[in-house]
Amino acid sequence: MVRKKEDTVVFEQFKKNIRVWQAKLNMLDWDVLVLLEDCAGTDNAGCFAYITMSPEDMNATVVLNKEHMHDPEFNSNSTALHELLHAKLNKLKHLVLDERAVWCSSINSEEHSVIKSLMYCILGGPKFK
Repeated sequence: MVRKKEDTVVFEQFKKNIRVWQAKLNMLDWDVLVLLEDCAGTDNAGCFAYITMSPEDMNATVVLNKEHMHDPEFNSNSTALHELLHAKLNKLKHLVLDERAVWCSSINSEEHSVIKSLMYCILGGPKFK
């Protein structure tokens, strides 16, 4: 079924939610591209959205799955937050998994970056650095 106008409205709202959470998570220095794709037949076919990223370059692409964007369970706001949290936590995950780079100060620093961003989201207030 073709729903071009409805698709555009849902996609524009999703992009807006991405930008809101990008600011709240203190990720405005990230270049985040948002796309709408049909993911049928791919590894991401069952997902509302997915993210690919290059944390070193602070680039990410968030793809909204056209197949599921009208699913009653789809929530644009929580899906946008979910995908950006993957990017926010990615560096910490890799520090923990990389036994050669497990330095307490690096992990502590990244942990505090995440905590400050979550504090801003929960409590509001100034951007934390």
